[in-house]
Amino acid sequence: MHQERDFKLTLLILAALTFMIVPACGTTSTVKAEEAKPAAVDPCATSKQCKVDGECVTLGQECRAVTDAQCRASENCPELGWCAVHDGECVAGSAADCRQASYTCGAGGECGFENGECVVVSDEDCKKAEESCADFGHCSFKDGACVAVTDGDCAGSVACKDTGECTAQDGDCVVAGDTDCGQSRICSESGDCTRVGKECKASKEEDCRKSDECTSLGRCSLTDQVCSAAKDADCRASITACEKRGQCTAREGSCVATNDADCKASQYCIDKGACVVKEDYCVQP
Repeated sequence: MHQERDFKLTLLILAALTFMIVPACGTTSTVKAEEAKPAAVDPCATSKQCKVDGECVTLGQECRAVTDAQCRASENCPELGWCAVHDGECVAGSAADCRQASYTCGAGGECGFENGECVVVSDEDCKKAEESCADFGHCSFKDGACVAVTDGDCAGSVACKDTGECTAQDGDCVVAGDTDCGQSRICSESGDCTRVGKECKASKEEDCRKSDECTSLGRCSLTDQVCSAAKDADCRASITACEKRGQCTAREGSCVATNDADCKASQYCIDKGACVVKEDYCVQP
């Protein structure tokens, strides 16, 4: 009898231990659900500020940078050289950061490193700057910046070739006279061959008639310092406007098509079947 009682007691103890070790089904589900619940995502980590500036962690009520890795992953690192963290912001951390910066160094010549900033330190930096030197002639180092010191700095620049800014003056390339204008693209294309104020403008009908736009667009007459198609004769003398496109009538400074006869006589009618006029153009019927 004692053996039977001891056996029953053993069974009760085992049952109690099993209950303590293995939680109920509901409890197990609750624990698993809590374990599976994803951690909250820092809104700064998915922000534009993180992508551009490397400021990916919320500190206080602001997005801040806390590691160099965040700065190096930002858009500003390869563009501006801001690849190292300092006081919650991304800044230039070394000369290497500055030299690899496509905009700061490649465009602006700021390839040296001083006090956490990319700066210009030599003529060499300026001369390889795509924007400062190649575009605007700021190819010489002076007083911490890239500037135009000689006419030679300006001569190879886009500004000289396009708009006649070929003379160095007070650190910039400027239009100093008709000679500067005469060698520019806007003179040969648009007839803007005379210095007026700080720009090249059209001042002679002769310049208009020599321009590419006289041949192509009929802009052969001088009107208020602009070459334009002032009369039908301008348009009819144009190979492209009248002979090719049928735009043989001058209207408000441009050549337009106004009748089917001009369209039918044009190259567009022969090549493309554009033989009738519609809204200033020759089109297919």
